[in-house]
Amino acid sequence: MEVDTQPQITKAEKKSSERQKKLLALNAEDQGEYAKKVKKLRKSGVNKQKKVEPGVLYVGHLPAQFSEPSLRKYFEQFGRIIRLRLSRSKKTGKSKGYAFLEYDDAKNARIAAKTMDKYLFHERLLVCKVMDKTKIHEHLWKGANKKFQPGLCHRANRARLYGEKSEAQLKRAARQRNKKDDALLAALKEVGITDIKLPTGEPEPVKVPESPVKPPKDEPVVEATPVKRGRKKAPAATPKSTRKTRKRQFPEANP
Repeated sequence: MEVDTQPQITKAEKKSSERQKKLLALNAEDQGEYAKKVKKLRKSGVNKQKKVEPGVLYVGHLPAQFSEPSLRKYFEQFGRIIRLRLSRSKKTGKSKGYAFLEYDDAKNARIAAKTMDKYLFHERLLVCKVMDKTKIHEHLWKGANKKFQPGLCHRANRARLYGEKSEAQLKRAARQRNKKDDALLAALKEVGITDIKLPTGEPEPVKVPESPVKPPKDEPVVEATPVKRGRKKAPAATPKSTRKTRKRQFPEANP
């Protein structure tokens, strides 16, 4: 037979626990109105904990020797970093001087931006701003949280960049170049410079001046002399000199 070991609660204790659950107003007369307000606030969820949203920090004017591990180690003092991406050149793999950091709490991103903005670092003034959600696109975190490793992947990127271009790519490049040229010409026109012509991508034909054709000269015909074939003669020896030389007499030779 099981014995009920739970203690029995008296009516006074039950009323006391109900009063503790029930918030009491300072004035007993305002208890009804106060209870309605409390009930309304509980339904609206004011007491619920706010959801923590991540924040993205933009860091610009970074030194060239700043890599991903050192960047994470330095900016992690403000909070936990979820994703980090340092923008690098596809040609050389060197840093472009700006990065994107995603904190788990947007509050930490705001603190980092306020603290590190215009901070003198390696003779450079850093630029730190919290990015708007509308400016964060899907390709922003491409290659994030990866350590830079020069190797075959970067060689392949360089080969793709310097390889032969398709017709669509060439048309796109020409369209962008013409757009920039038009903007430059418009800016020069506002200043008052109109006598300028920008070079085009197509090579211009080179004009060669026509030279007068001279008539050919009548040159005399020289007949070729026959070559005698045979044994070559040895060169003649140099003749000896016939001049008499006088011998010098020494005094010891005289008697």
